[in-house]
Order: sequence, then C-alpha cells, then structure tokens
Amino acid sequence: MKRIDAHHHFWHYKRELFPWITPERMVVGRDFLPREFKALIDENKIAGSVVIQNFRTLAETDWLFECAQINAWIKGVVAWFPLSEPGIEKIIESYLEKPALVGAREILQLPEASDLFSSSDFHKGLEVLAKHGLVYDLLIGHWQFEESIQLVDTHPDLKIVLSHLGKPPIADGNLKQWRSNFREIAKRPNVVCKLSGLPLEAKIPGWTYIDLKPCIELALEVFGPDRLLFGSDWPPCLMATSYARWIWVVERALSKLSEDEQLAIWSGTASRIYGFD
Repeated sequence: MKRIDAHHHFWHYKRELFPWITPERMVVGRDFLPREFKALIDENKIAGSVVIQNFRTLAETDWLFECAQINAWIKGVVAWFPLSEPGIEKIIESYLEKPALVGAREILQLPEASDLFSSSDFHKGLEVLAKHGLVYDLLIGHWQFEESIQLVDTHPDLKIVLSHLGKPPIADGNLKQWRSNFREIAKRPNVVCKLSGLPLEAKIPGWTYIDLKPCIELALEVFGPDRLLFGSDWPPCLMATSYARWIWVVERALSKLSEDEQLAIWSGTASRIYGFD
C-alpha cells in the first residue's frame, strides 16, 4: 500500500534560529537533512513526502526547492511566501515553474503571525493562492479555531489543510471545546485534515495509544478517509515519539477500515489535494 508522509521538515540547526529548542528538547537540536530522512522513510516503506517550511524567509523556500530538485521522492513543497506584501502575486508567479510547489504556510500560532487573521493584505495573498490552485496549510493552536473558521469561510475556493487536528489539548484532558470547534471546521468542504502531530500534544513522556485514540476517532468520523492524510511531523515528533511508533499508532487506528479507506489516508488524499502522482 503506497504511503506518503505529507508533513515533515528539514533544517540546519543554529541555536539563535530555534528559541523553542530548550535544553529538555535538545533531541532535535541538530541538523535534519534529506539524506537522513530518506533512510528513515525507506526503512518504514514510505514512498514519498511533502516537506513543510519552518521560517518566514524566501531563502529557506529556495533551499527546500533545491532539496526537492535533487530528491525526486520529495513530491511537494509547502513553502513560505510573504502573503501580505502588495507584490505577492508576482512573487508566487516566479515560483510556479517549480514542479514541487504545492502550497504555502504561515505558523499562525506564533504571536508575530497571529494578527494575520485580520489582515486584509494577508487575505489578498490567500486569494492569490486560490487563483493559482495552490493549497494553504493551516497551522493553528486549538484556541484559534474561531478565527480559523472565519478564514475558511472567507475563502471557500481555497484548498485548506488543517495541520495536527488543530492541536487538541490532549495533555490537559479537556477536549470539549476542541471537539465542538473541530466538528464545526470539518463542515467546510474545502478543508481536509492532517493526521499528524498528536504525540506532541499528549503527556510527554508517558503518552499511550489510548490518549490519542479519541482524537483520531473523531477525525475519522467528521472528516472521513477521503479528507484525511498522514503526516509524521518529523523531526519535531522526536520530542515525543519515534517515527516508527507514530506509524504504528496510525496503523492501529486505521486497522478496521477497508483497504481503499486506508489507502486514502496513507496517500490518496495527499496526492489529490496537493496535486501529484
């Protein structure tokens, strides 16, 4: 069964660029590059991937496209573009010739980006993405669902991928509000959801499959296999789990689905939404 990892990262580690990598998180305080990842996905029978931006720089965007050009197994790049700039359409048009370009992302949960929800210039940038058939990867904290639903409703023609199930507060044990908001955003047909990132929202260390199961089951219920896609969130996931263990969690969660349903989540949805074979 073909499998695509639709959410992972590469980076060259420099301490000043990663303030969130505190001493207890130093397991990810090093370089993570394509050669290491290729060995990992080969070991775990993953056929290809979608690499996701980390920084708000075109320099990183250019580097990710260089990685994709050299490594054919990178099927897509979700890049960063300055979506709020007046000349954004020309900037994006200059990248349309890149075969790996599938979409763009902002890390909206960051304080310096959270004001973009109300930025008319940012919304114009999202319109440019929709015009060119590109995807917007929506990375939010669970406290940002209200603004996110408004964003989705403002752009019904934009394909939107919700990352990490909207980061449910698993460790807190109170999922009531997240459940309500998650159900609501799933009603929007232009939204699909990445089955990714959950171990980082659970108790670290010590989480179990049972901790994650309610969130996965709700995702299967409200989005269904044709609107869910697998992602590892490597290497950040290493702060909470191994690559192989997260695959095991997903395999266990999907085990009662039909083969076609499982295939949709492992690769079909990603191929359809991001537009690659």
